[in-house]
Amino acid sequence: MVQAVRAVLLGLVCLCLAVGAAADEATKKLRVAFVPLPIKTHVDAVGPLVDYFTEAYGTKYNVSCLAPEHLLPACTGDPAAVNLTALPAPRSFQPGNATLEDMAANLTDPLHVGKENVSAAEDLFRRMNTATFSGLVETFGAPNDTSWTRPELVVCDYASAGCIDFCEAARIVHAVVLVSRTRVMAAAAALSGPAAAMGVPVWEPPSVPPLLHNTSSFARRMVRPIERALHRYRARSAASRARNAVTRNALGLRPAPSVVGPLPGLNPLVLVTSAPGVEVVTSTAPNVIDVGPLLPVAPKPVPPEPKNSSTYPSEFFTADVIPLGWRLAGRTKGFHDGVLLITAGAKTPMTAGELDSLISSLAELEFGKFVWKLPEKYWPVLPRPWPRNTIIVPDVDEEAVLRHNLTWGLIAHGSSEDVVQALAHDVALLALPVGPDHAVNAQLVQNKGWGVNLRRPDGTLHWEDIAEKIKGFNRNKTATAIVREKVRRTLRASGGTRRAAELLALEADLGGDYFTPAFPATPWWDRIEADIVAAWVVMAGVLGVVARAALRRGLAFAVGRRKQKRS
Repeated sequence: MVQAVRAVLLGLVCLCLAVGAAADEATKKLRVAFVPLPIKTHVDAVGPLVDYFTEAYGTKYNVSCLAPEHLLPACTGDPAAVNLTALPAPRSFQPGNATLEDMAANLTDPLHVGKENVSAAEDLFRRMNTATFSGLVETFGAPNDTSWTRPELVVCDYASAGCIDFCEAARIVHAVVLVSRTRVMAAAAALSGPAAAMGVPVWEPPSVPPLLHNTSSFARRMVRPIERALHRYRARSAASRARNAVTRNALGLRPAPSVVGPLPGLNPLVLVTSAPGVEVVTSTAPNVIDVGPLLPVAPKPVPPEPKNSSTYPSEFFTADVIPLGWRLAGRTKGFHDGVLLITAGAKTPMTAGELDSLISSLAELEFGKFVWKLPEKYWPVLPRPWPRNTIIVPDVDEEAVLRHNLTWGLIAHGSSEDVVQALAHDVALLALPVGPDHAVNAQLVQNKGWGVNLRRPDGTLHWEDIAEKIKGFNRNKTATAIVREKVRRTLRASGGTRRAAELLALEADLGGDYFTPAFPATPWWDRIEADIVAAWVVMAGVLGVVARAALRRGLAFAVGRRKQKRS
């Protein structure tokens, strides 16, 4: 009796402790930290986003912003509502006579950086990423630290590789903010985060007013998906903490972008902002949420009507028809290797030598098709005749080409927009960096396995290297898997393999063996569909029941005959 009373009392004490801990957990503010890249333009762009959160959710979130001390005033318009934490600022860097601030100003336009300063500017970016990583370690603890002083959510600047690496190593939910200097992106991408990754396109900093009338409504639309991601992460974190301890200890303080990968069963989250005149693509990823307009922007300019020319048929300018019309025209063979979109030179000027190297590499390749978006002012410097496997157009709908099932890659300079665009459409990025920020992004893309850097380690460009890297990447498993998975998703969404094959053949006027050369032999277990497997399982079960009944009747009959013989 005494033991029973003790057990009941002990249970009540444990229940009270659990309820108290749950109440403390419920009343505790969630910690959100904003960590932009430690240069003024990026801090200025992230500042209004900090104000969005503090104005609408200041009572629910404990918001902090980490930046170098001299940039802290730009983090928020309400310093009393935000915990401002100073990160160790990168040391002054002087390529030539330029200070850190001069370099930061020049980096907004990579063309202002002289060729002799490109390697120095790349070193500056690496220093800033290292400073961000070390500052996060100093502020929140090492990634293998089990303390709960770290935030539940970290909002990173996309260019801050150190911030992303810290979050992935520490298994922290992180959002990714794209600071765009040119236009509002219509697509965002989910990075390979361990729990949830959110991409939020941000506005052009010079045109940003401090706050708008729709601040609260926008913050509410954006915070709700984040809260759901945090809830999923917190529910899993307790069970996975012990399992991840070995990985965290192995990583230590070392950023490992190519080591930490996505954990199975954790779906990424993508937030997309729409804007007038910009089409929002919400079908490029399974968990894309349109949070509505962010800021009023100028309408998207209507591209001029392309001129008809004997070099390229006019019907090729319809983006949805480009791959199909190309096949129907029968211009060259080898189209089964897919389409590669090229935007290098469309936004950032290239030298005549670089253009010659790129088009010479395309002429060297005997596979695939290339759609090159290039302004007409560059056409006279291109060597003639143009490669037969390349269509050069003054303007094309990039989104329509990239979301086509046969488009497997994008050749671009490697800006943050290019990286996000490639990831959002599940295509490989073959980077042709021009500025120092492009070079850093290209290295990050190559380390993560999202693409390849087409330049040599010394920064030079040669057509043979470009051709070999494109050819090698197209033949490896990564490029093949990209196209195969996109086609499989289309097949699954169309109601079965046979029906989807009929639709594809009807739409593109393709033969049944069209996709066969593009992919290696598919194992038999990949060709079996789920409904067929289920039918076989049911049939096997029915046959088993029938066989069991027949066996029992047969045994009973045999036993009866033996008894009759004995009698």
